Amino acid sequence: MTLAEIIAAVRIEIGEPTEGYWRDTQLTRYINDGLRDLNDVARVIAVAPLNYAVGAHSAALPGDFHEAWVAQWSSGGTQQPLTNLQSGAIPDTTSRGIPSGYVATPAALHIWPVPFADGTVTLTYFRRIPALAVAGDTPIVEERWRSLLVYYAAGLAKLFAGEPEGPVFMSHYMAGKTQLAQERFAATTLSMNTPNILDTLEWAT
Repeated sequence: MTLAEIIAAVRIEIGEPTEGYWRDTQLTRYINDGLRDLNDVARVIAVAPLNYAVGAHSAALPGDFHEAWVAQWSSGGTQQPLTNLQSGAIPDTTSRGIPSGYVATPAALHIWPVPFADGTVTLTYFRRIPALAVAGDTPIVEERWRSLLVYYAAGLAKLFAGEPEGPVFMSHYMAGKTQLAQERFAATTLSMNTPNILDTLEWAT
């Protein structure tokens, strides 16, 4: 489903086939609200190399970065998995060595100890789902889950209009979101523990 098709489906549910009380721009905003709400459970995977010069402990994160998943340091034939320190605080930047841990801040990935040689962190991460802007845009979620955006947008429209169908649509949305969360968690957990499965994992981009 493209954005245009999602809007058309929402219009069927709210009983307004063409623009009237509800403008397409408003419905697009609701659809994108739904995408943002799905972001934490959709777990859309991407991989990016982050380059570090000797003595540098930080590198800019990709613009669509949402959450780190797996990181590995490579330098001069040496490979070392990095541990997510998860503290949110940048570690001591005076120690030198082979990096063994990392902290992701909003804009950068900080590694520790500070590398004593040039190297690369291969970062596997969950993407932030981009908003839909034009009619032909398609959400980067699997086709069968895109109907959740219809439920979400129709539910918001009905709730704001004070109509009783609003909670029903939102209930359908929440049930589907829960199912999606369970499925994606299982898929990414499996890929974490199964060599090479990431190459064929759905939504890996």
